Amino acid sequence: MRKSIFPFLFILVPLFGCNSVDGGKATNLETNSNLTINEPTVEQTITQEDTEAVNNQHANERATVEIGQNGEEVTALNLYRNFELDVEYANDISFEVDYDNTESGMTAVIEDEVNNLFLSGDEAKNSLIKNFELLTFDENTEESEIVTQILTAFNLNEDFTQMELEVRYNSGTVKEYKLPIN
Repeated sequence: MRKSIFPFLFILVPLFGCNSVDGGKATNLETNSNLTINEPTVEQTITQEDTEAVNNQHANERATVEIGQNGEEVTALNLYRNFELDVEYANDISFEVDYDNTESGMTAVIEDEVNNLFLSGDEAKNSLIKNFELLTFDENTEESEIVTQILTAFNLNEDFTQMELEVRYNSGTVKEYKLPIN
């Protein structure tokens, strides 16, 4: 009752032997059709070109990174060594930022009575990154431009009663700006 599988194998071996792989192309000898293997598709080619373009763009960006006096990259958080902002509104409501970037580390506190928000530590730093990216002023910028940038960057109303800003720039220059509005 036992049948041998050997005759079955002899039938399969010649069938598989009819196909060959030659130089990246599979050829089926029975139908004489060529199938291409490992040729990149249009999507793969575009993706590779896009990846190269993005890498080149990032390389160019890295090449033009601003380097500060102490040899480190100038980022949004290290544009200023110290940044103390106090914006007063009617009814004793204020918006305050206290940011220090020293050799021992960064500290940041945001006390926002306008929106009833208090942030410190990493939460405040992460919030300030977004704000500081919108600030481009330096020690030579006119006061009116600084006020405009502050109001825009921190999304503050123009109806403040007083604004005080003390900034220690990376150059070491310290400037104070006081704007009482009557």
